[in-house]
Amino acid sequence: MLQVHRELQEVRKARAKQLGLNEEALASYEAVAGHHNDVYRVDLLRDLIHDVLQTVKRVLRKRDVRAEDFETLVERIMEQAEALYADWPAAA
Repeated sequence: MLQVHRELQEVRKARAKQLGLNEEALASYEAVAGHHNDVYRVDLLRDLIHDVLQTVKRVLRKRDVRAEDFETLVERIMEQAEALYADWPAAA
């Protein structure tokens, strides 16, 4: 079981490197791409996720949120966004 977990982690790291994303951004990319990969190009989705995460982090810094709280807050914000926009672009 531990070996399978390690192999999955290596696959995720390789995928993140291939897309030029860190692991945090990869999770968001996969959530969006899973629904819209057939509608939008990979590079557009990758860049979109990168821009959104950078904007969120900029807002958190502006609001004096401690760096150690970024990961948790970004994760929750992205979960909320995924729930709110699950039908995008079909609903647009």
